[in-house]
Amino acid sequence: MDIKLLKAYFNNCCTIKQMQTVEEWFVENAYSPEADRLLWELYQTLSVEDPKMARKAFNRFCDKLGIRKNRIPWKVVYLKVQRFAAILAIPLLLTTLALFLTRTPLQEWQELYVPYGHIEKVVLPDSTVIWMNAGSRITYPQPFQTKHRKIFIEGEIFADVKADPRHPFIISAQDFEVTVVGTRFNLKAYAEDPSIEIALVEGLVEVNTKSRNISQQASLKNGEMMVYNKESADVELLTFTPSQYKSFADGGGLHFFNQKFQDITAHLQRLFDVRIVILDNQLAKERYHAYFTNNETIEQMLNTFNVDNSFIIRKEGDAYFISGKTNNNR
Repeated sequence: MDIKLLKAYFNNCCTIKQMQTVEEWFVENAYSPEADRLLWELYQTLSVEDPKMARKAFNRFCDKLGIRKNRIPWKVVYLKVQRFAAILAIPLLLTTLALFLTRTPLQEWQELYVPYGHIEKVVLPDSTVIWMNAGSRITYPQPFQTKHRKIFIEGEIFADVKADPRHPFIISAQDFEVTVVGTRFNLKAYAEDPSIEIALVEGLVEVNTKSRNISQQASLKNGEMMVYNKESADVELLTFTPSQYKSFADGGGLHFFNQKFQDITAHLQRLFDVRIVILDNQLAKERYHAYFTNNETIEQMLNTFNVDNSFIIRKEGDAYFISGKTNNNR
């Protein structure tokens, strides 16, 4: 994002395409250090005789871009704005502020967050159905107005995308972008997880990844799964039987493909809204393949990983402590 383009957007002197570029960039990067820097640099140019008007214009600007000022890091930026608004020295024409304050937004961005321990269903403006797993966030425009239907997600979703060949459906998740026409798939892309996974149950998707200036593309068809390592940018392709696949949206389906125990328990914490503490570093790094389809409880799942009785599970309140047999005195 270029500061010149951002200023042009604020001053209402850019094209519709440029406006959409700015809005989409901020939807995807609103909580990044780069967004902090750009917004603060912009605000430092917004001083008028009436500081309240400057703050009001800037607040409307943040609202239009979907920025929530009561969240970190925007809470920090907003506090700086409140503190320094009266002493900024570079003038901005009042007429420009008036134009901005009265301008009708091209799109209204909706944001939905699902807390730990819950699953939610959302129907998008094009009738696409999205099931959201615990700890997931989705941001989408209301309505879709461009040649493509683009949404932003963080977490895990199961999507049943409404077919519309003239308006491809695009999901952006960090450095991972999925383009579909009409299909059903599961996408897991939590920010704190080391990898992103997509399992295609029906249809065809194009996947684009970009990390460390390395761009990769892949096409997936029915029964194929892609695992993207965010640290190394490595891609692993796996296969499964679509007719036997059961997602979390189908009543408790849960899949782990060659994952570290610490990453598995991190996901279980989100699903059941509990704490799981692994006291053995070696155990935390053990890898497992697991498949749950019958709405198992967390105790049943943990006991499945302990089928050989190689570790000890101790429950205290809503927390589970797991230790190896040699560490049971901790």
